Amino acid sequence: MLLTRNAFFVSFLLFPIFVFAQVSSFEKAETFFYNKDFQQATLFYKNVISNDYSPRKEIALSKCRMALINNNNSNIDLNLKYLEEALSEDLLPSAMNSVCSYALLQLYYIKSDFKNALVLIKKIGIPSLQPQYLAKYLAISSEISRISLNKEQEKKFLNQLQVLMKKNNFQEINILNNSNRSIKIEDIESRLSVLNFDSNIEDEFQSSFIENVLLAKIKDGDLHVALELLEKNIIANKDSLLVNFGLNISNDKIRTRIIKLISDDPLEMRVGIILPLSKNRQESNQNILRSVSSFLASPAVIGVKYNIFITEANLDEGSLSEAAEKLIFNDLVHSIIVPDGFKNKNDLNYLANIFSIPVIYTEKNLSFSSSNSNFNSIKFISQTGKFRDYFEDIIKPKDSDFNLEEKIFDALIILRNIHYLANTSQNFELDKIIHSGHWKVEGISTYEGKVN
Repeated sequence: MLLTRNAFFVSFLLFPIFVFAQVSSFEKAETFFYNKDFQQATLFYKNVISNDYSPRKEIALSKCRMALINNNNSNIDLNLKYLEEALSEDLLPSAMNSVCSYALLQLYYIKSDFKNALVLIKKIGIPSLQPQYLAKYLAISSEISRISLNKEQEKKFLNQLQVLMKKNNFQEINILNNSNRSIKIEDIESRLSVLNFDSNIEDEFQSSFIENVLLAKIKDGDLHVALELLEKNIIANKDSLLVNFGLNISNDKIRTRIIKLISDDPLEMRVGIILPLSKNRQESNQNILRSVSSFLASPAVIGVKYNIFITEANLDEGSLSEAAEKLIFNDLVHSIIVPDGFKNKNDLNYLANIFSIPVIYTEKNLSFSSSNSNFNSIKFISQTGKFRDYFEDIIKPKDSDFNLEEKIFDALIILRNIHYLANTSQNFELDKIIHSGHWKVEGISTYEGKVN
C-alpha cells in the first residue's frame, strides 16, 4: 500500500502541467491594431476603457488608439474627448504623445477652436513625427497662427515648413487628409515675402493701436475708459484679444473682469494658487492646503473676506499660463501664488504684467513676477515675526521640515500687508504698492501694529 502511494505521488510529480498566461484585452487590442484589423481592435479597446480596473496608462493608450482608428468618423466630438482625456493623464510614451497631440490639433482646426489649438501648439512645440506628418503639423500650425493674427508665430512655422519640404523634396502638402486645402513651396515663399515686407509694419500698427490703448488702460486701472473701448466695439479683433505668446482672450471675459473690478468690495480678496502636477503632488498639495488653512485661521484675515481658488497645471509653460488665464478671467482673482516646480514662467510673467496681476513665486526665496525683490521670510522684513510665530504655533512643527508651508503662508501674509497699504483689493493698486519700494519694512510693522 505504501509502495503504491509513493508510486502514485511520483507519477503525479512527473505529469506535465501546462499553465497559459491570460492575454489581457489591451494586448489583444494592440495585436489586432498592428494587424490592421481595426474592427476587432475597437471592440477590445472599448473593453479596456469601460473596465474600471484597467490601468490608467492602458485606458489613455486605448482612447488615443480609438481616436486614431476613427479619424474619418463623423463623431468628431467623441474623438476630441478621447484625445483630450488621454493627453491630460500625461502617461503616454513620447512618440504616442506626439501622434495624439497632432491628431488633437487637427480636430481643433476642423472645429475652428483656435484658442485651444494655440495652447496645444505652445505645449508640444515641435513633436516627434515622421517628415510627412510633421509637415502637415507645421502647415496647420502656420494656418492657425495666421487666422489668429499671430504673424511672428506664423512666420516661424512657415520657415520651418519650408526647410522641411525642401529637405524631403516635398512640393505640396495637404493640410488635412481628404481635403483640397494644400500648401505648396511657392505659397510659402509668397506668404513669407508678405510677412517680411516693410509696409506690414504700418498695417500692424493701425490694427493693434486700439488694443494697446485698451491694455494700457486696464494695466493703469482706468477701467471705465477700458470698458468704453470694449462696448463701442472699436477693437480690431471684435471677438477676442490676442496676447503676444498666442493666447486668445475673449472680449466677453475681459468685459466681465472689468465690470467685476469696478464694483468690487475693497475688503474682498481673491487669491489663486497654481499647484504643479508633479510626482509628489499629493504630499506637497496637502502641505499647501494646510498652510492656507493656517492663514485663514490667523488674525491676519480679520475684517477681510478671502476667496482662495486652487488649480493644478502640468509643468510646461503653456499649461501654467493657461491655468493663470482661467484664474484671472474665470475666477477673477486679484493675485496669484505659484509654488516650486514649473519649468518656464515667461508667458505667465507676460500675462501678469499686461493685466497688472501680482504673482508671488515661492522657489528658493519669495519673489514677485514684476519686481526684483526677494524675501527669505517674513522675519526678514518684520522685526516681530508675529505671523510666522502664529503659523508655527498652529502647525506645531517638531522634526518635520515645514519650508513649503512657511513659504505659502509668508506669501499670503505679504499679500495681506500689500492689501492693507493699498486700502483696496484692486490688483493694479496692489501692483503699484509692490513697485513703490517703501512698504517692505514700514508697511508690515504698521500693519502688525493694527492687529494687536
